[in-house]
Amino acid sequence: MSYEYDVFISYKSGIVYGRWVLEIFYELFKEYLDQSLGRPSNIFIDKSNIYDGDSWPVKIKRALATSKCVVAVLSPMYFNSEWCKRECAAILHREKQLGFRSLQNPTGLLSAVILHDGDKFPKIVQDEIQCRKWHDYARVGEGFEKTILFVQLQDELRSYADNIAEIVKRAPDFSNDWLSDNWLDIPYQQFELDLINPEHSQPTL
Repeated sequence: MSYEYDVFISYKSGIVYGRWVLEIFYELFKEYLDQSLGRPSNIFIDKSNIYDGDSWPVKIKRALATSKCVVAVLSPMYFNSEWCKRECAAILHREKQLGFRSLQNPTGLLSAVILHDGDKFPKIVQDEIQCRKWHDYARVGEGFEKTILFVQLQDELRSYADNIAEIVKRAPDFSNDWLSDNWLDIPYQQFELDLINPEHSQPTL
């Protein structure tokens, strides 16, 4: 096997931030990433890549294992979702096993943007991952596209796509081992990805 996707987009569905990912972020990001790579990018996002009759847990795991990097769209509810935390843990495990985020190689395979808060995010996210803060751009509805913030978001996305293209280009050689439970399921138990002092700790899907 080999890689199937350049980027896996990890996000929590919802009527505001989930909708923002699907209607605002995804199309613009893909356009700019295509330009940055100089070719059509292949991005996994659940609403476009999971079809009727698919086993969605298996489809997500396979896509995660065969993606070169992960873009995580973060909010407090992201860390209240078991599946979001599984996706995050799997790519953090890959980084750790392959020597990323180390003195020898301080780069990573996980990139993140924050749409809401961040003060209670897990320690590993706050301490080790440089995130872009896009709170002001997390708006939905036709009115947003008529604001100066929408123009500023496009400037941000163009720069962000350049950075993601560099992560894609330096992705390590693919390994079939990544399709195993050791790389997809067990990491969920190994990384502390709960919110710090959350008011509600019951996980959701």
